[in-house]
Amino acid sequence: YPQPDLAPGQTAPTLMNGPGYSSGGAAESDATVQAALEHGYNVLTWDPRGFGQSGGQVKIDSPMFEGRDAQALIDMLAEQPEVQLDKPGDPRLGMVGVSYGGGIQLVTAALDERVDAITPQIAWNSLVSSLGKDNTAKGGWGLILSGVGTVGSIPGLGGDPLAFGGAGRQTPEVTTALVNGLTTGKYSSADLDFFRARGPDA
Repeated sequence: YPQPDLAPGQTAPTLMNGPGYSSGGAAESDATVQAALEHGYNVLTWDPRGFGQSGGQVKIDSPMFEGRDAQALIDMLAEQPEVQLDKPGDPRLGMVGVSYGGGIQLVTAALDERVDAITPQIAWNSLVSSLGKDNTAKGGWGLILSGVGTVGSIPGLGGDPLAFGGAGRQTPEVTTALVNGLTTGKYSSADLDFFRARGPDA
């Protein structure tokens, strides 16, 4: 959403507004988007892989997947005529977002020095400690996150005509970890390795 008050040839700083888990990108009518536009920013929202209209499989803010996706979005922003640049290929860029949208800020800023400012809210450093401190599975949170992730990535429910089956397009390791956590109270070593490779702690 380009800054609406720019004169021809003018540029503005840009905010990337990342959505929460299971959600697609915010519409122009969203309160955060409107506030940013009113304060002089361009705003980029997007459907993370596996959610909304985006293809692919949800990889839980993996640096190798969603992190690289965010870097590709920064590349795209650097080519837009309304986007203020600090130097060629480097937009004047901040990131906002809650939860999953907070996690991607931490991951992206760790990968890409072009991110100038982040404001993650209710995000996490390590999924190992936030979902299973001392390897004690948080079944309630696990069920909620797995459930909304499934709903957000199933055709007709998440707004995308593509899906990978009954668990939607979440990576199957999420379901495996949930089952292990609910049945034994603990995560397997493979579950823990999967969570360690996701989010900013990686």
